[in-house]
Amino acid sequence: MSHPDRAWKFVRSLQWALLIGALSGLAITGLTYTGFVWDLEPQQSILLGAGTAVGLALFLTYFMDRVSQGVGSFRRAVKEGRRGKKKK
Repeated sequence: MSHPDRAWKFVRSLQWALLIGALSGLAITGLTYTGFVWDLEPQQSILLGAGTAVGLALFLTYFMDRVSQGVGSFRRAVKEGRRGKKKK
């Protein structure tokens, strides 16, 4: 996989991870602030939501990047296998 293609896939993974992390962080903040899950102070709720958003974004970026890398390796192996069969 070329470097620009790899960089683009990483950026796309980062965008999705940030979106999902931000939404989950907002949900955690809302649930903890209203006392639905825990009875926390507003500042503690915001910190918990921000921590959840950052942690989930980092994890999802790493996970989606590894999945993208694995799929790329698999596709290359399939293409090389097809090329090898045609040459015979």
